[in-house]
Amino acid sequence: MSFCGLDFGTSNSAIGVVNHDEVAMIPLESGESLIRTAIFIDDEEKAFLYGREGVNSYLDGDEGRLMLSIKSVLGTPLMHEKTNVLNEMVPFTSIIGLFISEVKKRAEQVCGYDITDVVLGRPVRFNDDNDELDAQAENAMREVAEKQGFKNIEFQLEPIAAAKAFQSNHHIEGNLLIVDIGGGTSDFTILRSNTSNPGQDFEILGTAGIHLGGTNLDQVLALNKVMPELGMNSFMRTMNGTDITIPSAWFHQLSTWHEINRLYDPSTIKSIQHALISTLDKNRTDRLIKALKEKQGHRILEDVEHCKRRLSDSGTAGISLDAIEVGLNIEVGKGELEQAIGPTISSIRDKINELVTQCGLRNDNIDYVFYTGGTTLIPMVQNTINQMLPNAKALTGDMLHSVGIGLTLDAKEKFR
Repeated sequence: MSFCGLDFGTSNSAIGVVNHDEVAMIPLESGESLIRTAIFIDDEEKAFLYGREGVNSYLDGDEGRLMLSIKSVLGTPLMHEKTNVLNEMVPFTSIIGLFISEVKKRAEQVCGYDITDVVLGRPVRFNDDNDELDAQAENAMREVAEKQGFKNIEFQLEPIAAAKAFQSNHHIEGNLLIVDIGGGTSDFTILRSNTSNPGQDFEILGTAGIHLGGTNLDQVLALNKVMPELGMNSFMRTMNGTDITIPSAWFHQLSTWHEINRLYDPSTIKSIQHALISTLDKNRTDRLIKALKEKQGHRILEDVEHCKRRLSDSGTAGISLDAIEVGLNIEVGKGELEQAIGPTISSIRDKINELVTQCGLRNDNIDYVFYTGGTTLIPMVQNTINQMLPNAKALTGDMLHSVGIGLTLDAKEKFR
């Protein structure tokens, strides 16, 4: 009987096993141990492409449907809905099942044996406000894992997994805050060095989480810089001659990875066109219609995400809308990014403050902060947290694999 730790992430996923008593993260895509959490449904070949291969096929213009950030439907009413896949209506959880099955299959091909037991990572909260939806999300993931052939299924909170990975390589004295910010969620754990139990380096004082992550930063950057060029905030004239703002819902959907496909339905596009007959800025709203008809939404957000990453290292970066209008390029300064994402970062800061208080501590009682998750690579994220913890020493490690490593270590404890 074999086991693994599976980090099913909003943006990227990973799976680890134990070889010769050591954690080994399995290469899943082009020799890399991270695979983009993406599925491309190829309408012509009636096939599924996964990871970066799927994203590239979509960006190359192949006919089909790209699905990204599929983890984000968990904890929302959308997880109970069905969607059209190759002319068949299937639940969104089945889409997640396709991806989990592919990751499992690739790992088994590398390992040469069946993997039957799994520790799955989960955020502290799938849904910040609704306990029932939060529980349903975990149950849905359990059912998905069972359908893909896993026999014994356990869950571990992602920040606890990151803490386990940290503990395996570090020995420190004092209070440690683990900050795990990925594509869809921000999760936090506070640990205290444990001197009373030699077999356990740390005791867990508390955990907290909020449903905000890198995809939310993509969304606010898109809404601030890109969507106005497609007509957002412009006006349309009503029958009585009053000018009103164009509905913003379309632009919010177009800026949300897992909702974009809904806008591509021909009846939806026709409805939007009809609503925009009286637009006062036809040039920009024509760009919106073209983006929808030519299914450019994912390409736009892909460019927004790349811009966000480039601004970690440079003062300015561009977002190309050349596919919509030749020569249309939006320049973004680092200050503009920071202004756009400021409220989201403030919500993350507030959640950390809340956790510190719940643990009976003050911010100056935190001795160390360990960063993991791709979104913590954004300088403003670390700078904001570092400033609120005046005595904490910042630590970094494997920013992208800590959760997967910790889940595998947890699987080793549970199944060996």
